Amino acid sequence: MPFERRGARTDDHIRALRALWGDDCSTYRGEFVSFENVYSRPRPAQGLVPIVIGGHTKRAARRAGELGDGFFPVKGSALELAELIRVAKAAASDAGRDPDALEITTGGGPSEHLRRMADLGVSRVTVPPMAPDGLRRFADEVIAKM
Repeated sequence: MPFERRGARTDDHIRALRALWGDDCSTYRGEFVSFENVYSRPRPAQGLVPIVIGGHTKRAARRAGELGDGFFPVKGSALELAELIRVAKAAASDAGRDPDALEITTGGGPSEHLRRMADLGVSRVTVPPMAPDGLRRFADEVIAKM
């Protein structure tokens, strides 16, 4: 798959999965995936499997808004993250989806950073694995101040 086409392939696969999870007997015709009268078993217990789109480009943000249940911008300053979140929510709105339903995840950091992320609409942060001393320090310096 040429690098330039991987996004289109991802979009098509997401749409195919949504068709499989949404209908008892599914038919889907896309550029990369096609099937007719397919039963997918077992079906997700809660109706779907949340799809979180990762990336740090405006295209990834638009894909998250158009097709995803969540968005995980992998890197960027608070200003860059704010712009990507704005793009994702605008894309959701343009696609007729609820922009506030898009769950935003980002990396953890100092408590000031976490407050700023919450203000941007981030609902989950990830904390990289640490040695026990580092985890204890994170609890004392970040979590205790929230």
